[in-house]
Amino acid sequence: MPANQSTALKHLDVSPMHNLYASAPSSDPSKPAMNMFSCFPRRLRPDARRGGKLLFDVEILERHPYTTQMFIPLSSSSSRGREARYLVIVAPTLAPQVEGPFQRMGPPDLDNLRAFWAHAGQAVTYGAGTWHAPMAVVGEERIDFVVVQFVNGVAEEDFQEALLEKEGGICVEIQDWEREGKARL
Repeated sequence: MPANQSTALKHLDVSPMHNLYASAPSSDPSKPAMNMFSCFPRRLRPDARRGGKLLFDVEILERHPYTTQMFIPLSSSSSRGREARYLVIVAPTLAPQVEGPFQRMGPPDLDNLRAFWAHAGQAVTYGAGTWHAPMAVVGEERIDFVVVQFVNGVAEEDFQEALLEKEGGICVEIQDWEREGKARL
């Protein structure tokens, strides 16, 4: 729809925010939060077994069980004409455990973990409870993000994490980064 004296187009509800804190165990009220993250490029490691292809090790996944979380890139520090990119790494949730830290909501389903590329002009919204890797900028340039979500100040309701094993753990293969920028598990 036209806006600002017809000098702009307004797109409504492009990424709805969900606040599910009413169903959280504490019943503590939540509030909207807007934070800024300056995310620096992550270290990649060469894999001699795969012809020197670059790998990104996924060591941790996190989720925000009662809120969506939106990452909106503000800028990249790109001064070399190369578009900054980042990896979006997500996994669904398994059924809750009988014992352990994930009794109310299940652990990540690592068999169905997926990786996608996003560029510095693309926002990403994680659904409430979606397991995801912390922001993983790849390349040479920093990307600044505004992050929008709800919080209630109860640590385990705002944020949960799962540490992944390093030995034989999960990695994302960066294929032909300079030409194609493909990612593969």
